[in-house]
Amino acid sequence: ARLDLESPRTAAAREKQDLAELEKDASLMVLKAESDGIFYHGSLDEGRWSVGELAKVLTKGGKVPFIKPFASVVPTGSDMTLIGYVDEPMARSLAKDLKGSLTAVGREDIPLTTTIASVASFPATDGKYRVDLGNGAPDGKIKWPAELNLATGMYFECRFVVHQNDNALTVPVKALQPVADGTWSVNVKTADGKGETRVVTRGRVSGDRAEILGGLENGQVVIVPD
Repeated sequence: ARLDLESPRTAAAREKQDLAELEKDASLMVLKAESDGIFYHGSLDEGRWSVGELAKVLTKGGKVPFIKPFASVVPTGSDMTLIGYVDEPMARSLAKDLKGSLTAVGREDIPLTTTIASVASFPATDGKYRVDLGNGAPDGKIKWPAELNLATGMYFECRFVVHQNDNALTVPVKALQPVADGTWSVNVKTADGKGETRVVTRGRVSGDRAEILGGLENGQVVIVPD
C-alpha cells in the first residue's frame, strides 16, 4: 500500500516540476521593451529596415524562427541620424565636411542642409559604401524642424556638388582612347579633313561627358568612334 501511495506522490512531484518549468518558459514569451517607443517589424541593419523572409511568418499563427530578430523598438526621444549608401564611384567622389542640401520626400518646401561626417573606406556585403551625415555642429547632430514630423525610416534626397569647373571643356567619354603610357588621347579633325591623334589631360567624368584639362582647344572637332 505504501508503494502504491509513493508512486502517485512521485508522479505529482514531477508534474509540479514540469508545471514550474512551463510557467518559467511562458514568462519568457512576454516581450517587454526597456522604454516606450515605436514597434517595427523586422530588424534595422545599418540604417535599413529588413523584413525579408520574415514577411511570410509575421502573420497570425505564423511560427517565428529562432535566433533571427523579428521586431525592433525605437525608443521615444532617440536622436535621429541620417545615413546614406552609395556605390563605389560616388564614394570616391565624396569627402568629409562636404556641404550639401536635403529634401524630405513629400515636404520639399522645408529647406534642409547637411554635411558629410564620414565616408566608409570599405563596402558592405551588398557593395555599397556607408555615408554618415551631420550638419557641421560640434555634436554632429542635425537640427530637424518640428514641422517635419520626423520618423525612423524616412527617406531624403541628398545633393552634393563634388566638382565644379565653370570653364570646363568636355568631350564624350567614348572619344577617349587609352595610351600605353597611361595617358589618354582623342582623334580630332584637322583643317584638311583628316584625323589627327592628340594626347589630352583627362579630368573628372559626369555622365557620358569627360572633362579635358589640356591638349584640346574650344571649337576643335573631336571624332567619336561608333
